[in-house]
Parts: sequence; C-alpha cells; structure tokens
Amino acid sequence: AIKALIDKYIYLNEIGHGVIIANEEGKLEIDEILPSQRFDSLMAYLNKEKWIKKEIIPDTTYKFTGGKYGLINYKDEIIAPFAYDLMYSINDRIIIVKKDGKYGVLNPLGKELIKPQYDSIAKFYMNQIVVQLGNKWGLVDSLNNNIIPIVYDELKRFHYIDCIGVKISNKHLKDIDLWGVFDTLGKEIIPVMYNDIESKGNVFVVKKGTKYGLVNIINQVLIPIKYDKLDLYQNKGFAIVELAGRYSIVDLHNSEITPTKYEFILVFNDYAIAKLNGNYGIIDLLGNIKIPFQYDFINVYSEKIASVRLKDKWGLIDFEGKTVISLNYEGVGVFSNDLIPVKLNNKWGYIDKDEKVIIPFQFDGAMEFVDGLAAVNIGGNDEASLYGFVSDGLWGFINKKGEIIIPIIYEAVKSFKNGKV
Repeated sequence: AIKALIDKYIYLNEIGHGVIIANEEGKLEIDEILPSQRFDSLMAYLNKEKWIKKEIIPDTTYKFTGGKYGLINYKDEIIAPFAYDLMYSINDRIIIVKKDGKYGVLNPLGKELIKPQYDSIAKFYMNQIVVQLGNKWGLVDSLNNNIIPIVYDELKRFHYIDCIGVKISNKHLKDIDLWGVFDTLGKEIIPVMYNDIESKGNVFVVKKGTKYGLVNIINQVLIPIKYDKLDLYQNKGFAIVELAGRYSIVDLHNSEITPTKYEFILVFNDYAIAKLNGNYGIIDLLGNIKIPFQYDFINVYSEKIASVRLKDKWGLIDFEGKTVISLNYEGVGVFSNDLIPVKLNNKWGYIDKDEKVIIPFQFDGAMEFVDGLAAVNIGGNDEASLYGFVSDGLWGFINKKGEIIIPIIYEAVKSFKNGKV
C-alpha cells in the first residue's frame, strides 16, 4: 500500500521496495517528482493535504523546486547523500546526477559509478551513455569505460540498427565535415570518410562531395557514389537514382533495372509513374511499360487504374491500356458505389461504369460516394478543379438518386464515416 514516510521526504512506492529520489528540504510545493523505474506502475507524492497518484513516465526528468537530491530506500534510509543539483533515471540500472555543473552516474543502490565530470550526458543503448567533454563527444559504459573516444564533434544514433554515427567537423568549411560509423562494441565499421551518412536498416546512403551512393555495414559499395540523388526502397530491393537530370531504377547490386533516361519516376505499390520525352506513362518495377508514354499527365487512381489527361481531356485507363472511362471529360473523380463524378461543360455530375449519366451535370464540385452519400458544391471556384474538390461555395450531401439529403449550406464538409459527418 502507498504510505508516507516522514514529512521531509516524498514517498513513492506501491509495493514497498525500491529506492526513492527525495528532496532534503521536503518542500510541499512541487513541480514534478522523479521516480526510479524500479517501482511499479504508480507513484504518489504528498501535495499539501492529499495524496496524488501519478504514472511513471520512462526516460523523463522530474525535479523539485529548490533543495538537493538524494536517494532513500523504503526503510527511510539514506543511500545516496543529498548532494546533487539534478537527478533522473534513464533505466532501472542508471541514475544520472548533476553536481557543480558536471554530470555523473549512480546505480539504484546509491553507488557512484561515474564521478560527476562531464558537461553533458545522455542515454544511448542499454548501459551505454553518450558523454560530452568540452566540445567533444564520445560513448562510455556505466562504469566509465571508453567505447568510442571522446574526440568527435557530433554523435547520432541510427534507427533500426545498433550503430552510432560520428562526425569530425571542419570549423571553416561545413561541406567537408566527415562522418563514419561505430558499432556498439566500439569497433569502427565505416571509416570517417563521408560528407553525410544515413542508415536505412543494415545499409547506408552515403554522400561524397555532391554525389550519393549506397554501402553496406562493412563499407562495401552496393551502388557507386556517382549519383546526384538516391532514394532507397530497401523492402523492394532497389533505389531510384538521378544522374544529370535523368532517373532510373537500379537494384542493390548496381544492376540497372531501367535505363537512365526518365525525366521523372514516382513509385507506388508495384508500379511507377514515369515521364519520358515530356509524356507520362506507367512502368512496373522490372521496367516493363504498362501504360504507353503518350499522356500529358497521369494520376494513380487505384491499384491498377489511372486517371490520364490528353489534350485537356480526362479519362480512366487500366494498366493494360484498356479504356475504363473515355477521355471526354474536363475532370474525373473517384469511382465509389458504382458511380464516378466527372466534369463536363464546367459542371460536375455522376456517371456509371457504362458512362450513363445518373446524376445530371449541375454542381461546381463533387466528391465520391461514401456510405451512399456524396458531398457536392454550389458556387465554388471550379477553375482549377480536376478531381471534384473546389474552394469557396457551399457544400451539402446527395444520395445516389441525386436527392439532397443534407442541405447545401455549409462552408466545409468531410466524408461520412460510420454514418456520421
């Protein structure tokens, strides 16, 4: 059960064991309180006349107003003196402390593992700690053994891989800052030789000068460092690269899937919109042409249908090049509930898959049907509308018969969801 110790302490344990970070002066005007993560899920503190329960938030600094910090156990025994200006836990084995402007580390038994000596300190991985001394950074363990020497100008942790990037700066020329990579055992796995480096799982996009390439975790080159731009799609096993304004798809062994000839490539699912000689088409990820390069613009409609524009007329085609909706319209929307909004003579209406007009062309804006209702607009600015959404004007909802269900009186609406809008 939660119990108070004595007035000068703050108590915080639900199950009666562990240590408590407490304030010697016992002030009751408290901003927040610092738990040890050895506790259970709840803590409490005495605030004037009542107990307040508060959930422990890991990796968060809690502090008192005024006083010094120390550690006490559940028996009200002092196990670390009230000598620290700041104290917070980063896991159940490490407590960061600050004294006379320097940072160090205690364990939950109050033992000083690292004497306060660093200018900054932060958790990195497990019991490893990033430390700053002067303007330099390094990595130590909880016993202050060096893992990465404290000689680097910046350290950064990568996502999805237990490595740390290190930087050596040039004070005068930022463009020649150099990055490398260490593992968590302190082994240099990628030399400090790249102007920038970003992890993508177990591979790294690297930059030398103005060129990009790809290396693996032992610095073997997977894609040569010669491209102006590189976007990695690791889960698909390829990258989109740009060289002198032309794009191509290459695999992770630097084999070209497509020639470097496209003016634009945008990947979606297992396909890509591409631009060649000023015209748009669609290719698959093996480079096969699915929709010929003959359109002024293409927008992905669904997994295997695209809306296309040719000479200011819009329609829908599938990825075999078969016409779904003829290119006779000034704008097309999205098929839903067997109807699609289309624009003709500057007005929007709805047709079915056979292009039979179901709801006449009378609206200035029209969206797809959701739960049997579609948002429509009267009085909106339709000049730039290609897909049915317009600015200004008023909105309401119609059913599939074209009957107004919700009056067209609203300045903005969203689609129905679970019967509500």
